[in-house]
Amino acid sequence: MGKFGKKTHVSLNPLDCSFIFLGSPKIGKTTLMKEVAEKLVGEDGYMFLEMYRESGADMIEGIVSETIPTWEYFDEVVTDIEENKETDYPNLKVVFIDTWDNAILLAEKEALRLWNKNTPENRTDNINQAYSGWQRGQEKAAELLDEMKFRLEQVGIKVSIIMHIKNKEVADPVTEKTYQQVTADVSQKYFNRIKRNADVIAVGYVDRTIVTEKTGKKDIKGKEITKDIVTGEARKIKFRDSGYAIDAGGRLKYIVEETDFNADSFIKAISDALEAEVKNAGVSLSDRQKEDKIREKEAEKLGNEISKQRKNDKVDIERNEELVEEIKAKFAEIMSDEEKAAPIKAMMKELGVKTFTQLSEKPTKKLEEILAVM
Repeated sequence: MGKFGKKTHVSLNPLDCSFIFLGSPKIGKTTLMKEVAEKLVGEDGYMFLEMYRESGADMIEGIVSETIPTWEYFDEVVTDIEENKETDYPNLKVVFIDTWDNAILLAEKEALRLWNKNTPENRTDNINQAYSGWQRGQEKAAELLDEMKFRLEQVGIKVSIIMHIKNKEVADPVTEKTYQQVTADVSQKYFNRIKRNADVIAVGYVDRTIVTEKTGKKDIKGKEITKDIVTGEARKIKFRDSGYAIDAGGRLKYIVEETDFNADSFIKAISDALEAEVKNAGVSLSDRQKEDKIREKEAEKLGNEISKQRKNDKVDIERNEELVEEIKAKFAEIMSDEEKAAPIKAMMKELGVKTFTQLSEKPTKKLEEILAVM
């Protein structure tokens, strides 16, 4: 094989899949994902970000979560994780965005803030009018969310998403019975964008057994009146839907269509599909497990290196203003002493700066290093 082009090695670890889990309110989405995470990576290996007005974690004992009331706080949390991955979050493997519906609301607020800041002459509080319309405001909000997700993934943390669903009652034209059509409770633009990069899109739903019973009454035309009765129901997880009434799917060719609504069944469905993909390619599972361990260590090392780089490259504007003022105060005295000035000049040259304004735009750590030498 030449310089470019590599063979894909499918990991057997279910959490190496990025997945979206959809479900109706109170069906148990957050609880299920918590149990899945704890079985796979333990109590220190996951974190739920409760977005905006979401409160799914309030009544779940022991869940590891952080409430995200504003976009600014969202950025603060992501920044802290990406800059301190090795020291403060060494075991963190997966972050759940709970829910994406509410994350979108925060992103739209941030998109509007940026638009109004940069174009004050065209201020608006309507996302449909921002960025010259034509859904460009929504596009900007989606880009902001993509960037947050990307930042976490760059330091080796998988991001999985929880979303609500909307149910539509649809009448079957043949049987005249009604059934629910299930899809994400966000605009299709947002859903299509996020699901195109998901490996698994699973839907938690209630499977009801409905029978038609006679009422013993007749209508004015003498026709027997019947009614539909729910005789049983059970929570299920749908991974694929051959009837396309439920918007589930993904990239796993061998995954089952549906399974029971519990953590063990969820993990088994994904694990079995991954194993089938590997085995059907003629690869030994034991060999792949060994490869996975090596690749996991390499990925962790790379993530830690990127984390350190992010910290070194961070520009704290307020802190930089303070540091530049301190450097200014000492600058004239230092520059008059050639011996003391030499290392400072070398550092300035390395940064490619000739003015204090240029210096204030450089990584904060570099400014602290200059001041320390002074």
